Amino acid sequence: MTNLNYTNQNLQNRSFKGQDLSGADFAGSDLRGCNFTGANLIGTNFQKIKTGQSDRQFLYQHPLAHASSVKLL
Repeated sequence: MTNLNYTNQNLQNRSFKGQDLSGADFAGSDLRGCNFTGANLIGTNFQKIKTGQSDRQFLYQHPLAHASSVKLL
């Protein structure tokens, strides 16, 4: 077990791919856009976290989403 403490942190868009996070504590953290592919999550605490797509991911997938606020010269 690693028992890492990531409580109440903004971890948006971080990659934890393939890492040993067994016993880690992510309680209250913002995990939007994180990659946990292949990570060991046994005993990991994910209470009261924020998940889903981050603003950065949204803008990458929808580059014209804010085009109406851009003025062309």
